[in-house]
Amino acid sequence: TVNLITQQMHSAGWLRHLTLVTLSIICLSANAMNFELQTHDFMDNFHWVNAYDDLVRVYATGEINQNSGADFERFVKQNKLQKAIVFFNSGGGSLVGAIELGTVIRRLRFDTGIALFRDGATQYEGICASACVYAFAGGVSRYYKAGGTRLGLHQFYATDNSISNEESQKVSGILVAYLQNMGVDALAFSVSSKAVPEEIVWLSADDALRLKFANNGERPATAELKLQDNITYLKIEQERSDATSRFLFYCMNKQI
Repeated sequence: TVNLITQQMHSAGWLRHLTLVTLSIICLSANAMNFELQTHDFMDNFHWVNAYDDLVRVYATGEINQNSGADFERFVKQNKLQKAIVFFNSGGGSLVGAIELGTVIRRLRFDTGIALFRDGATQYEGICASACVYAFAGGVSRYYKAGGTRLGLHQFYATDNSISNEESQKVSGILVAYLQNMGVDALAFSVSSKAVPEEIVWLSADDALRLKFANNGERPATAELKLQDNITYLKIEQERSDATSRFLFYCMNKQI
């Protein structure tokens, strides 16, 4: 589980290794990541409520640091948020901070996307790159359709080149396990490892869907056998951000 992964991160030197790791491109801001709620104009808010009901928009801008997860948790409590989508615009930063931020987002069952606030409305512009993608992965629904937004991966590296090959393998294992537990295809890590620290792989909308970095509100379908009143039935279910589809199949008197 994600909780076990975060426990590993903090045990026996793991945190030291991850703390030395940074994933960032040119910073969008010299400041640590800032979380904000904004007042949207009438038409923007009208269209948003029509599509997403009471989902609150949180704008997360700037460089992720080791305290970003805790900062976000305090922000949520102060504003008493129950349902929210976190819109990122960040070039990356601390890897351990990004994983902890993503873990908090998943625990709260919030969604993620890429956007910024300007002129009274949500603008689908900006980037989520490097370490930011690990925070983005924390969303239950993860929205990415490219266009004016970009989602980018690249290789992790130590700020002082002090991580040995063995330690690098351990960090890689943590990252792969984290992505898999968030529902992202482990192949995404292989894609990121192909890019040197000075380069970045920008994902198309189709790439993000294939790697399961994005699901655009559609969760994986599940199938399970259930028992009710001594009758076994098959339940197939899929959740979306706006609806749930459920099919029940059972046999009675030799009929389905």
